Amino acid sequence: MYLRILKAVIISMLLFFIINGSNVVLAHLPVTLYTEDGEAINSRKEENLDQPYSPKETCGTCHDYNSILNGYHFTSEWERWSVLSYRQLAEKENECPDEIDMTAFDFATKIRLNEDNLAFGAFHPGGGMLEFDRQLRRYDDALRENSSLAESFDGDYYNSQWVESGVVEIDCLLCHLPGYDYQARVEQMEKGNLRWAATAGAGLGSVDGSVLEGEEPQVTYDLDSFTTRGTVDLEIVSASDENCLSCHGSMGLRQAGFVWNKENNPDIHNQGEMNCLDCHFIIDTDDTPAINHQIATGKAEVGAAAEFAGTMLSCGECHDRGELGAPRPRHNTIKISHLEYISCQGCHVPNQTMEATSVVDVTTGEIIDFTRDMENVQSTEGSLPPHLQRLDDYIYPVNLVNGVWWGNRNTDGTIVPLYLTEIEAAFNAIINKISNDTKNGHREVNSQEEIIAMLNSLSNVLAENERLDIIQPVYVKGGQTYEIDESEDLLVLESNGIEQETFLIAHNVLSAEEAYGAGGCSDCHNPNSHWIAGQVLKDPWGPDGVPVYTTQGNVLGLNRTIMSYYYIYQNFFRTILFLGILGAFIFTVVHYLVIGPKGKHLAKLPRNMTRYSPLERVSHFIRMGSTTLLIITGIGFALNAMGILNLGGGYYSARTIHILLGVLFIISSLSASAVWYKNALIKSYDIEWFKKFGGYFTKQECHVPAGHFNAGQKIFYWISGILSVLLAVTGVTLILRGNLRGSWLIFAATIHGLSSILLISAVIVHAYLGSAANPGTWRVLVDGKVSEEWCKHHHPDADIEYNDEKK
Repeated sequence: MYLRILKAVIISMLLFFIINGSNVVLAHLPVTLYTEDGEAINSRKEENLDQPYSPKETCGTCHDYNSILNGYHFTSEWERWSVLSYRQLAEKENECPDEIDMTAFDFATKIRLNEDNLAFGAFHPGGGMLEFDRQLRRYDDALRENSSLAESFDGDYYNSQWVESGVVEIDCLLCHLPGYDYQARVEQMEKGNLRWAATAGAGLGSVDGSVLEGEEPQVTYDLDSFTTRGTVDLEIVSASDENCLSCHGSMGLRQAGFVWNKENNPDIHNQGEMNCLDCHFIIDTDDTPAINHQIATGKAEVGAAAEFAGTMLSCGECHDRGELGAPRPRHNTIKISHLEYISCQGCHVPNQTMEATSVVDVTTGEIIDFTRDMENVQSTEGSLPPHLQRLDDYIYPVNLVNGVWWGNRNTDGTIVPLYLTEIEAAFNAIINKISNDTKNGHREVNSQEEIIAMLNSLSNVLAENERLDIIQPVYVKGGQTYEIDESEDLLVLESNGIEQETFLIAHNVLSAEEAYGAGGCSDCHNPNSHWIAGQVLKDPWGPDGVPVYTTQGNVLGLNRTIMSYYYIYQNFFRTILFLGILGAFIFTVVHYLVIGPKGKHLAKLPRNMTRYSPLERVSHFIRMGSTTLLIITGIGFALNAMGILNLGGGYYSARTIHILLGVLFIISSLSASAVWYKNALIKSYDIEWFKKFGGYFTKQECHVPAGHFNAGQKIFYWISGILSVLLAVTGVTLILRGNLRGSWLIFAATIHGLSSILLISAVIVHAYLGSAANPGTWRVLVDGKVSEEWCKHHHPDADIEYNDEKK
């Protein structure tokens, strides 16, 4: 024992570096293999060549095996039910066989879901629940001590063969040996040869025999793998992408259409020769030392290690800081507000060429996968944009997996999935009543008659079942549950999403030139775009066998009609804004040149009458100033003109300024409206003003009736007032967006923009008429005074209006 420790210390101290150009590669010295009993496997001495090697005893000679066991890859368990895997791990203690679906031994050996997909047990790297029971005893040791456990209803041992099969220790080489034969490992696990799996996977030898078939496996080592000293010299390195993909490749493809190193579905990071560990690094802190093998993870709706979610480098951490040479995005061509709603992946994962699983159907008792077209039963090359879903206030690309499954409603109202064996028995009993309406080679239950027949068949199969407190079969499909009520009628209820799982898509990221928005706003805002009109599967098959879809817009809360108007508004906003401002300026210039100013002589008379109080002047000044600055910043936001926004300190500073100005605008508008409300009421004499257009379209001086305000000013009061209300309401809506559906925000933005254009045009004309068109008028804003002659000329009926107010 001491000799082994001494050897381990010497080997650790003699680890050397092989210099290759400018790269430094840490090489691993030859390793002595050990059996589970700690005996050396030596080809030169021909010792223990009939025994599989033990990763724990071999690698644990130098490395702290118990610390490595802390890694979530090893401690992850069958904690939750999933529509993708469907099977359920039995409780530790059970009262009858009916309560047991899958034991821990089944988890380790029955690792194939269907012809194309492996179960989670095949991806487990060993240790954890493949080595220890729920009381942290090693399975084979515990069963060797108490063989009756295999006859008990213990979820870890029922009908198990742990003594013969051995356990699956942490297989270090699964991650750290290039060229590891993952399929050879899977084959041994399927045969129940658990302690031999690591030997076969590492390519150290071949294994014959099957524990599950009552045979004792025999290992034959490849002697060429050994050195002349009887050790093995393996290329042991940090985990490579290929090793990661042994598990995450097939899992990721099924869950989210994930592929890596594929030319037809590239990832910009992969093309830049980044590897998995660049982002998913080993966490090394005082609380979580590197030896614990905790690997940084991203955000996931479904997955293990929730405590480490979000620990990997995020898009922003790399690109905002320039980590790992990442370019810093400018986003000059899109509105920065988009970044407050849409995740980076939402734009940069616009398409996938490998389809993920979209539907899992267990109606036949087998787990059958379908892709989105409902025709293929395995992932095939295609070209489809991912689904989009709002999660944590951001829109992400996702894959939605719809489960078609059968359960039982307990007395407390909860629905628990039935076991595949129970479903298969019920289905086979009525197989002739179930047709294949979809013509895809798989019978599906979709019509009312078929649903009722299957529910009744399940009731018969479950009649003697000891684990259920009540027999009430339920069919879960397409957002609804189906069950037979007390009147023997089919009852259909909402399922509240219990049939659907969401998998985030974070890989296969494309460059800005290929992302959404590269083709302009229409990539997303076009009412026919995937964001609005894209199909999202709602029900794999309706009563007629035809899939039922909703739209991507409905999922995101984007009404297609509203988006159509918004699309027109967006496409023509610049034109409308330009025409509005240009039209107002043309009017003022032409009017000035053709008609000219009125009442020039009145501007020079002494101002001896107070027309506006200090409150009126201050309100008007604040409203005028805030409106002017709101127009400038608003145009900056509308046109994404960073040159304008940078004058305010950048997008976010300019937005804060815009909001504060908006508050001033609302307050001053309310004040002005309250002060001038009575003066702005339309009077009978205003009709005459309208008939003569206020004298604005004649060069001759003419008398037109007008009170404190003329009819034109009153119209401006009401138009600007209505537009101010619209701007205030929509502005507050956009600021306090909260949980409002996207359609309402888009609608508010559209009304806000159109109202702004109308107000800008009206303000230009109003400013002209109150200054150049009527010389001297602007001065009333300074001291509030006018001459008596000016008042009689422009507002001859002011006294009548004043007397009416007094009455």
